[in-house]
Amino acid sequence: MIIVQNNNNCKFKGYVFNDPTPTTLTNGTKIVLTLTVSRPKKDNEEKPLKDFVRATAFGKIADKIMQNINKNDYIHIETHFVSGSYEKDGKKVYTQDFIIDDISKGV
Repeated sequence: MIIVQNNNNCKFKGYVFNDPTPTTLTNGTKIVLTLTVSRPKKDNEEKPLKDFVRATAFGKIADKIMQNINKNDYIHIETHFVSGSYEKDGKKVYTQDFIIDDISKGV
């Protein structure tokens, strides 16, 4: 029998699109990264298409990003997906986020 402990695991490899900019929160630091991730090239395409993936880091991971990660670095992130909601102007707004669990450079 195989037991999977965590089905909510997403991995991305790509280039950092913009310089990481921290946001200071009451309980630590938050950083939102945007990665450019290439799709597999199709036969009729000159270049592969790219997707832009936004992912958020908190605490120690955010600190690690600030010390080691810059625009155009090739990185590998392991994330989990979180959905949520909040009220804005009397309307419910739904959110979908990738939260960074681990990051490595040049992998």
